[in-house]
Amino acid sequence: MGPYCYGIRNHRGDLLVQHALENNLAIINTLFKKKFKNLWTWTSPDGTTKNQIDIILSETPRKFTNIEIIDIKTFSSDHRLVRSTYNLGKPIKSRAIFCNKWTALSNEENQQEYLETLKQKAPGLTWETSDDIETYYDREESALKQKIQEK
Repeated sequence: MGPYCYGIRNHRGDLLVQHALENNLAIINTLFKKKFKNLWTWTSPDGTTKNQIDIILSETPRKFTNIEIIDIKTFSSDHRLVRSTYNLGKPIKSRAIFCNKWTALSNEENQQEYLETLKQKAPGLTWETSDDIETYYDREESALKQKIQEK
C-alpha cells in the first residue's frame, strides 16, 4: 500500500488491504502522487460523497509508470475510469546489430590487395571508369551465375 490514498478506509477497505498483503499484491492507485481531486473514482448519487473504490492490484508494481483517473462526461455513471501505464520491458529489436567490418579496407594497401584478390577469383568482375552502377551490377550478376553453373 502506497502513501497516496483518498479518504478513510472502511471494513471492506481493510479486507482489501489484508488480501493484498497476504497475496503479495500492490495497490497501484496508491503509489503515484496525484492531485486530491484526481484520486476519487466513485461519487454518490447526490454528489456529496466521493471515494476511491476502483483500484488496480498487481504483483509487479515497478512495471507501472503512471496511473490516471479519467473523468468522461459522455455517459452517465457514478464511476470514473482508471487507466494505468505499464512498461512491458525492452522492445525486441527486429534486426541484428551489425558492426562495422569495413575498417580493414580503410587504407590504400588493403584496398589494392582486395581488388587483386577479386580479379583473381572472378575475372569478369572489374570496375571500369566508364561503368555506371547498373552496368557493373549486371556484369557482377552474370559472372556469379557463370561461377555457379561451373560448379
